[in-house]
Amino acid sequence: MTTTTFKISNHIVIDGLSNTHTLLDRKNNIHLLSSVLVSVANRRVVFYVNDIQNQVQYTREDVDVDVAQPFSFLINGKRLLDILKTSNPDALIGFEISDHRIRLSIGRSHFDFSCLSVEDYPHEPFAENPEQSDQKRLDISSKNIIAGIESTSFAMAVQDVRYYLNGLNLTFDEQGQLKFSATDGHRMAITRLPHDGDKQDIEWILQAKAVQEIMRFAKQTEGEKIAFYSQGNSIECHFANGVKFRTKCIDGKFPNVDKVIPREGLSRMTLRRETLLQALKRVELFTSDKFKGIKFLFSPEGLALHAINNENEEGREFIESADIPSSLEIGLNVNYVLQYLTTAKGQEIEVSVKDANTPALFRETDRADGENIYVVMSMKI
Repeated sequence: MTTTTFKISNHIVIDGLSNTHTLLDRKNNIHLLSSVLVSVANRRVVFYVNDIQNQVQYTREDVDVDVAQPFSFLINGKRLLDILKTSNPDALIGFEISDHRIRLSIGRSHFDFSCLSVEDYPHEPFAENPEQSDQKRLDISSKNIIAGIESTSFAMAVQDVRYYLNGLNLTFDEQGQLKFSATDGHRMAITRLPHDGDKQDIEWILQAKAVQEIMRFAKQTEGEKIAFYSQGNSIECHFANGVKFRTKCIDGKFPNVDKVIPREGLSRMTLRRETLLQALKRVELFTSDKFKGIKFLFSPEGLALHAINNENEEGREFIESADIPSSLEIGLNVNYVLQYLTTAKGQEIEVSVKDANTPALFRETDRADGENIYVVMSMKI
């Protein structure tokens, strides 16, 4: 039986686990998928997790660790992280690894973990030099990724039988702008952002988990570029902080969302976003738990909001505005509108409506970094 030992600073291991543990499933009966693969070499530590659909790898260079030869081991990632987060981050922790056991030592405290076979782990290595492969490279600023995901991902479907709606579509429009789109069939969010590179022929539908992870790492590297490498249905994202993330796109063709945008015969009203947001929050208190419909009544004097619940309790609000020349009434799901107003960044929102049977169109009029529009299907109230 061989035994390998090494010591390493606690904060380095916490850093590695924090960047990879979100792909671990504590409830998964397959113990391999609740484990993180740790590879150690002189002055280098790599943390790797694979949940079958996605893979993440975090590499830390120039680490004060000395081993006789490179080796790897598997350990329960979330349990290890829970222990280390409540310990001194500057502490020196020791690992003693044998064929069937891993002993973690922190001062006079010891914790024994089972040791699984590295050979059984589904390890799909990331290429050290992807530029030398057949993968296509696309650089996108983390700022654009954050802005595009924040303003659209809330409209993604959840477990829809139309599986291609359960993700976020990323492509380029005809003008070479980045185009982020999401829809669940009841509402639709589209954001276009300027891109300082060449337009590429991509049509990615990113699954929800991938969207969450890419967003998380983009926020950690805000101000930096993210390198996307694509080949077939697989995408690798290389971040400036040493994280590499791989995912498989959702198969299928995303619907042409531009066709759904109402364009003709619209009446428009411009409102302060915060004013509309707070008014809707108050009126929403008088909707039913299952029925979240609110009447939007547009008139030359302004916008009236009206809701009534099963107990015949009513909520009414009125926002003054003089944009619309005639009276219009439309029913909308208040939760859908609130989600949009909460994520929007502009100070003013333009609401465009045609009649009670046509979707309502929302648009930020003072957005500085591109265009963001939101379409909500009307409902009978």
